[in-house]
Amino acid sequence: MKLIEVAMPLRAVDAASLRENQGRVSPLQLWWSRKPRAACRAVLLAALLDDPGPAQRADLLDLVARVAAGEDCAEARALLARAPRPAVLDPFCGGGSIPAEARRLGLRSVAGDLNPVAVLATRALIDYPARFPGRNLAAEVRRVGRILGEEARRRIGHAYPEVDGQRPVAWIWARTTRCPACGAAVPLAHSFLLSTRPGREARSEGYPAEGTVSRRGVRCLECGTTAPLAALARQGLGPDRLLATVLPGRRYLAPGPEQEAAARAARPPGAPETALPERALGLTAHRYGLTRHRDLHTPRQLLALATFADLVREAATLVDRADLPAGGPSLAAGGAGASAFAAAVQTYLALALGRAAARWCSFARWQRSRENVEHAFGRPGLAMAWDFAEANPFADGAGSWRHTVDTVARALDAAPGDGPAGACLALDAAEPPGLGQGYLVCTDPPYLDTLPYADMADIFYVWLRPALAAAHPDLFGSPLTPKAAEIVADPRRHGGAAAARAASRTRLGMAFRRLGELADRDHPLVFFYGMKRAEDWETVLEALHASDLRVTASWPVRTEHGERLRRVNSNTMACTIVLCCRPRNADAPPADWPAIEAASRAALGPAVRRLIAMGITPVDLPQAAIGPALAVVGRFRAVAGLPPMRAILATIRAAVEAEVAAAAAEVGAHPLDGAVDERTAAQAHALYAAAIRGGRREEALRYNDMVSTWGARRARGSLGPR
Repeated sequence: MKLIEVAMPLRAVDAASLRENQGRVSPLQLWWSRKPRAACRAVLLAALLDDPGPAQRADLLDLVARVAAGEDCAEARALLARAPRPAVLDPFCGGGSIPAEARRLGLRSVAGDLNPVAVLATRALIDYPARFPGRNLAAEVRRVGRILGEEARRRIGHAYPEVDGQRPVAWIWARTTRCPACGAAVPLAHSFLLSTRPGREARSEGYPAEGTVSRRGVRCLECGTTAPLAALARQGLGPDRLLATVLPGRRYLAPGPEQEAAARAARPPGAPETALPERALGLTAHRYGLTRHRDLHTPRQLLALATFADLVREAATLVDRADLPAGGPSLAAGGAGASAFAAAVQTYLALALGRAAARWCSFARWQRSRENVEHAFGRPGLAMAWDFAEANPFADGAGSWRHTVDTVARALDAAPGDGPAGACLALDAAEPPGLGQGYLVCTDPPYLDTLPYADMADIFYVWLRPALAAAHPDLFGSPLTPKAAEIVADPRRHGGAAAARAASRTRLGMAFRRLGELADRDHPLVFFYGMKRAEDWETVLEALHASDLRVTASWPVRTEHGERLRRVNSNTMACTIVLCCRPRNADAPPADWPAIEAASRAALGPAVRRLIAMGITPVDLPQAAIGPALAVVGRFRAVAGLPPMRAILATIRAAVEAEVAAAAAEVGAHPLDGAVDERTAAQAHALYAAAIRGGRREEALRYNDMVSTWGARRARGSLGPR
């Protein structure tokens, strides 16, 4: 039995994860649903250590807590080095957090992903730094990046003219359409506010504060007519309109004709003509006439991206190769000589270009409370942006080339400085190549119909490919990222929602079964999952059941940042559920469903009380309780009358609600004046459940926010202020 199957220092892990998210340590590559590194290394360490029993358990839990906080990794490495440990296998590596933290703990790792963008970013995190231990990669990336910025400004600086002797930070634009009633041009904006900072409030000159676009449709500023968005989709979009120019010091200027003219005069060479997918998950641009990847950017943004792609392709010639052996294998072939080092620096600069594509994009937003350019992927998918911010590549601050290169260099500085080099392969997790056996499997599988990973990654890929095709021929051979084997329930690929869900369940089951075969028998398989909808859990748990894996433990880890999650996405989960699984025992005793149901309900009672006391939010609670209930189910063989997973989940939900009601009754009624504490948390859960049943969504969100705020503060308090 491993420590993670018995106990976890959850408050300390939550605190470290929240602290990391609020510190905004950026990754090398933007990726979706990326888990905090603090949680990854804590889970890995706890999955490797044997449970010593109650007498010595506290010392190990304290070590896991300190490792989560970024302390005493050397002590953990020394402890792990006392005995042979399995290599870590993460076949859905995404941004590479799990294998990177494995390297920090001194562990070997094998990572993989179907997506070449994820593979490239993970190699840059766990492989290339280990190949050049005596070289300061980050410093060379900054130096060459500065040269590229200066050359780009020489080539295209005329497209970004100064205003009053100052270099603009950004330009704020609105798309336009024609009013169907009066024919006036309507600027499309959710709001015409430019700054909501107290004491610095500002709005676009000549416009009201409230915008023209809402759920009701588009409101004409001339005649007041409101037309539905469907009419806008049929009519299409007009030319973008400049709302304001942002100067240093966040001074806002009314739009001037010379600024608009400079933007419209840009003539981008070689912009990608690849097609955006129609009706893809989370992508709505197609319905408004934006059908190609180039349509996601303004002409001036395309000019900047194409120019920097050309410069990155030439960047290897600028790299300092002194004291490195000439010749030798290429970077892609495992080389560590001069040419490989130059290609590695070029790779990091290309990753900076990929990050820039997320801000040099007409879906990037002006963050009014912080007054900066926010990248286009602040939410799942790529929802239509009516008003957007155009960052100046040659200014200072978020969105500039200098800042973007420095972000990549800082991520490289923060990467594990030593430890075994990791390997990252382009692979299909359902049918991986020969990898051997005996791994600690720890991974964050895809979230079915929540995120279109490959479609989203194409937005980076179309710019990485021209810059890196020669340096990484194994990753950039096709026009777009591979999608046929992707484990995503996309209805357009499978002829409908039901068929898509069935196909994803089948392939996910294949992946789980294969991982069960590759896993070391002395260690559990560990999966991170953060899903809210019951049907998503149903699909995942059916795939686990079909692959003969049983849940042995589960832990809710607070992985999402912020206290008021509603600002990110209403009713959003704050936690990821860490599931520990092992192959089902062949000699497990049989039982009928009524007996298992009774045992599950008995296990849920104390589990629900513990979860409420930990600060788990109401929206998280049913998912957090799945593990304790399914751990009971997994102790038995196939049983008579076992209902489908949907009915099992409904039983769990009903049992959770009953336990919440009982806990709230014990607390008694207390006025909740915007805050809860450990005494009243159960009452807030019960009020949330009652509001959901009554269809009072805003009220339910308010109670969820109360518990979320208390849980975040409680977690941070476990390690004290810094």
